[in-house]
Amino acid sequence: MNVLEIKNLSVSYGDKLVIKDLSMDIKKNKITAIIGPSGCGKSTLLTTINLLLEENGGQFTGQILFNGKDILSYEKKDVRRMIGMVFQKPTPFPFSVYKNLTYAPKYYGIRDKKKLKDIVENTLKRVGLYEELK
Repeated sequence: MNVLEIKNLSVSYGDKLVIKDLSMDIKKNKITAIIGPSGCGKSTLLTTINLLLEENGGQFTGQILFNGKDILSYEKKDVRRMIGMVFQKPTPFPFSVYKNLTYAPKYYGIRDKKKLKDIVENTLKRVGLYEELK
């Protein structure tokens, strides 16, 4: 059984084609490695599957099925809950430290300013940056 089916996927950033006509299946309960040299499109493929591509200025054609259902029929936040992504290097958004640390909580509905401030403070304390950045 396939957990992920990619059919005729092409990905671009503006006029630059990064992935051309890729088709592949990812089997359920199997380990799949995506291997290639720097700049060949591995991270672009993963951000496309995770629906982060458009937020980075890209677009795709083709079809991605997750558990047999078109990935675009899911809410983006649900896709990102079901399909995680771990970056090789820390990749903050081009925002302030505060906005980076509150991005996910706000995305998932936390609006209380005190709660957001507490999240930022506790996170910075856990990583030893609070005194430097307060």
